[in-house]
Order: sequence, then structure tokens, then C-alpha cells
Amino acid sequence: MSSAGTQAKTPKAAPKPKVPRSTKAKEASFLQTRKETATGSVFCRAKTAAKALIPIARARRAGMLSLYHVGVKSKGEWTVYIVRCRDGSFYTGIAKDVEARIAVHNSGKGAAYTRGRGPVTLRWSESGLTRSQALIREAGIKSLSRSEKKSLILNRR
Repeated sequence: MSSAGTQAKTPKAAPKPKVPRSTKAKEASFLQTRKETATGSVFCRAKTAAKALIPIARARRAGMLSLYHVGVKSKGEWTVYIVRCRDGSFYTGIAKDVEARIAVHNSGKGAAYTRGRGPVTLRWSESGLTRSQALIREAGIKSLSRSEKKSLILNRR
């Protein structure tokens, strides 16, 4: 027999997994910029460097940023609030900055419930809670009847 037919084949190296984009592009996919405000730092997550360099206020006006892209990072606690909508219904939510959140509701970019029911006015709030406590309190308030919510607002407890 010939020695050419019995030679062992060398195993091929496993193919390298294909990376969809370069490391730099991956790192640059979400750039963060920071703008100091009176309430804390505002972080902007943009998909391109060009968008990250746009001032945050101008980007908000242009509709490039939503509440999911911009978050106010401050040292304050969470607040549970009840607002009254134009149609007389109540909406309960949580926020770190209630005034800013009400402004978002009134601009039509807040919760889906308040979009067609604006403008909203603050009727009650309870602050000094952790996020977990605020979510639990919000769920408790949402389970109350309308008359119980009215008594909560009137008693300010």
C-alpha cells in the first residue's frame, strides 16, 4: 500500500464566529452623554455619535428622544401621585420628579391613559419612598374605588 493513502488528515481549525460589527461599532452603538441639570444628571442614549452630540433639549423637541432614552438621575426618593384628568377620572403613577412627569403627561407624551385626557392636575402625592415601596403603594391606590380615592385626596393621608 502506498503511504499517501494512509496519511492522517490534520483537523481543520474551527471557523471563527462571525461578529456582526466591529468592537468599536459595538461600543459606539449606544453612546452616553451627560448634561447637568438642577435635578441631577440627564443621560442620553443615542445610536450614533452624531445624535449623541445634539443637545438634549433640542433632541427632545425634534422627537429623537423618548422617556425610554432619557432618564433623570437624581438622589431624590420616589413619589406616588394622583392626577385628575380633564374628563374627571383619576390616574395614579410614580415618579422621581412629579412636576416634570406632569409636564410630560400634559404634553401628550406620558402614559397612554392620559394622552387623550389632558391637561392633568396634581391632586395628591406621597413622597419619600423607595422605588419598590412606591410601586406597592401605587398598586394599592389603583385597587381603591373612586370614592376611596376621593377620600384619600381629601384627607391627604
